Amino acid sequence: MSEIAHLLKSLNSPPLQSLKLLRGGEVLIQRDDLIDPLISGNKWRKIQGWLQAGSEKGVIKRIVTFGGAYSNHMLAVASIGKKLGIETYVVLRGDENLNNHYLEIVRSLGMVKLPVPRDQYRMKGVALKFVLENNPVANGLDWATSLKSHLIGAIKQERVLHFADGLGLIDGTLVVPEGGRGMDGTLGFQELRTLWLNNEKLGGFLGGDRGFNIVHASATATTAIGLAEAFPEAKIHAVMVLKNKQEQLEEISSFGRFSGAMDRIQLHEGFEWGGYAKYRPELKEFILEIQELNGSNFLLDPVYTGKAMWALQQMWDRGVVSKSLVPWVFLHTGGQLGGLS
Repeated sequence: MSEIAHLLKSLNSPPLQSLKLLRGGEVLIQRDDLIDPLISGNKWRKIQGWLQAGSEKGVIKRIVTFGGAYSNHMLAVASIGKKLGIETYVVLRGDENLNNHYLEIVRSLGMVKLPVPRDQYRMKGVALKFVLENNPVANGLDWATSLKSHLIGAIKQERVLHFADGLGLIDGTLVVPEGGRGMDGTLGFQELRTLWLNNEKLGGFLGGDRGFNIVHASATATTAIGLAEAFPEAKIHAVMVLKNKQEQLEEISSFGRFSGAMDRIQLHEGFEWGGYAKYRPELKEFILEIQELNGSNFLLDPVYTGKAMWALQQMWDRGVVSKSLVPWVFLHTGGQLGGLS
């Protein structure tokens, strides 16, 4: 068994459980936050897709990705690299606090930081080319030279410039977009279909004509697209955690192979609480109430999953969920380390 296949087998998804909401609400929940302390949630499923696609083209010797100083995706990639025994690099937005617990963890896992200024970081193709040319860590390395040569020709394409789709595997180097977004990042959600087929409350709705509903936190629409592909009978409720509706719509529309996906993915606005990582005291109070209902190991964060849970509670209170004759599933996509801080 290959190292990647062994990793895929070792990280097991928990079965569907019951989730208690306020005011008597109850739905199903997929606890993907329990897969692994660092490799969990939709970050794992996206990277799983990239690993599967990359390994089909050759041996993955290293992963290069992108992230800010508090990136969950960065943590997941660093942990995967440690487990697989391969090198990991992160093109890091370098004008943030570079001395935090996230960066201490990735350093201990062997990930190499390649900082770039914010103005360079915005266009990921430019950022990658910048560090390959200017960072002493990359200077003279054969793989960096090969990757830079590939970038010079490809960077003129807009989706390569913004790293919307990644580059695939280049001489053993797998370049994964920020957050694991992109077409390959959708592949890891297929595993959920096999898992849910065995659930007595949900299995009968898979492959039928009655459908069901999935609610999750959404920042890039990759998760929504992956769920739409895995579950053509489901309606996907993507709760936006930042104000980027047009960007997410463009991402959804770029995947033309999804028949009817635009009709089945609903982007929910109004739950951003002012923008990414912004919230008010009442959201924290709500999160604590939900956590108390569901046990000591149930954690939400105010950046991603807490906002999506608030949206689900509002839908219950309005009768959208409580009066539904088909199942509702909340996909716990992980979140900040330690949940609510």
